[in-house]
Amino acid sequence: MAQVCEFCGKKPRKASTYKKIRSKYNPTNAYFQKPNLKKVKLLNGKKIKICTSCWKKMKKELLKVKK
Repeated sequence: MAQVCEFCGKKPRKASTYKKIRSKYNPTNAYFQKPNLKKVKLLNGKKIKICTSCWKKMKKELLKVKK
C-alpha cells in the first residue's frame, strides 16, 4: 500500500465539505485527506515511508539515546 505509514498505520481518510442551502447543510465535495509521508532511511539501511509526526517522534527518541 503506497499511502500508508509503516510505523503507525496512518492512511488516507475520506472527508467532505458542506454548503448551506436553504437553511440546511448539504455535502457537496468528497475528497481524501492523505497523510504527510516521507521516505526515511533507517540505521540498518532499509528505506521506509513514515508520516512526519512519527519521524519527529523517532528523531526525539534518537536524541535522548545519544545524550
